[in-house]
Amino acid sequence: MKKLLILIALPVLALILTLSSCSKDDDDPIVVIPTFTEKYNNTYWTFEEDGDEGDATYITFSTDFVIKIMEGGTALDTTSCATLEEGTFPYTDYNSEIPYEQTTSILTNLEDNYSFKQMSTSGQSVTISSTITDNTMYLTFTDCDGSETDTLTKTDNPNLQCTETINNFWFGCDDPVPTFTEKYNNTYWTFIEDGEVTIFTFSEDFVLKVITEGDGKLPGDTTFCSITDEGTFSYIDANSGASYNQTTTISENMGDYFSFTQSSTNGEEFFLDFSVIESTIYVTSMDCDGMETIIATKIDDPGLECTLSQNNLWLGCDDPVPTFTEKYNNTYWTFIEDGEVTIFTFSEDFVLKVITEGDGKLPGDTTFCSITDEGTFSYIDANSGASYNQTTTISENMGDYFSFTQSSTNGEEFFLDFSVIESTIYVTSMDCDGMETIIATKIDDPGLECTLSQN
Repeated sequence: MKKLLILIALPVLALILTLSSCSKDDDDPIVVIPTFTEKYNNTYWTFEEDGDEGDATYITFSTDFVIKIMEGGTALDTTSCATLEEGTFPYTDYNSEIPYEQTTSILTNLEDNYSFKQMSTSGQSVTISSTITDNTMYLTFTDCDGSETDTLTKTDNPNLQCTETINNFWFGCDDPVPTFTEKYNNTYWTFIEDGEVTIFTFSEDFVLKVITEGDGKLPGDTTFCSITDEGTFSYIDANSGASYNQTTTISENMGDYFSFTQSSTNGEEFFLDFSVIESTIYVTSMDCDGMETIIATKIDDPGLECTLSQNNLWLGCDDPVPTFTEKYNNTYWTFIEDGEVTIFTFSEDFVLKVITEGDGKLPGDTTFCSITDEGTFSYIDANSGASYNQTTTISENMGDYFSFTQSSTNGEEFFLDFSVIESTIYVTSMDCDGMETIIATKIDDPGLECTLSQN
């Protein structure tokens, strides 16, 4: 019987001890660890922008939103604010201007650690995490560009009034900045200068296309087009007729700015820059003649058909225009008047050389030559026998045009002009008897020897 009582008492004792133990645990206080947003609800954290004394960025947290950012301070008249909430919100990409949606969600919300993520329908994502140690916050951004950590310190409420507010914006990477030729592909721009309408357009297939209307209206009878490509191309210099190569290279092609250069084997370079602001394009060219800017405006496709085309032109400076005496040095020209053959030639060594054959044949028995130089020379008047001085001066000496004057101390003046068109020269003289023009043609060197000379 005693043994049975002992056996019954043992389980009862164990039950009493167990109940006693449970009662003791229930009397201890339960410790509740706050979330990050609870612990730091309505606290403010800041860091000052480099070089902007008195201006700062503040962030704050709340159980009502994910994060709030305020940018402003004593040196600014405006304060920009942005509140980010959980959820899905639309936004427009800053670079491409394409509309997307971003979804913000909190990932971690533990006492001193907090993180949230944004996912965009562009395919990009960004994670922002915060760790607080001894009143210092380490805020880390991780996106397509990598990770960057900012250090912020706790501060009092700055009591800033938001003057600009953009909520639920996208923190992550925007689309790549489009190239100029992508952004302005097949757009048309125009300006008018001296009654001539010029239109240009861009494409991803070429550098530049220029369309010129010479009659000042669109469309016109003649439409000249020129496409410039990247690469190296040969050309003939408009002034000297020499053959060169020009290389066209795109220098900048991003956003609203585009430029290219041309380098010629003649030693010259040409630069052309395009800068778009709204519907206006500023076109700046620079070459040996200096810098010039013209303003063109955006237009619809004019729908012009090119009637004349020449591509990959050299846009820079040509060789200097040769002087007439350089271009026509040692060339010979002739005309026959009243059976008398007259030949004349030019040189860089003198103004004019005239060769006269009195019998109308080349060569002849008597060849009279006369060279005219610049300077002052004495002469005897053929009629009066009086002595005078005459001064010969070159007036024009460029390209296909040459002229000189003679002034005499007898008060008379004489003008002689030469104008070359292809293989014909028009010689115009003017003196006290009036004006006269004769036409001479180009010939080979006649190989004449002067038998009589008077200069």
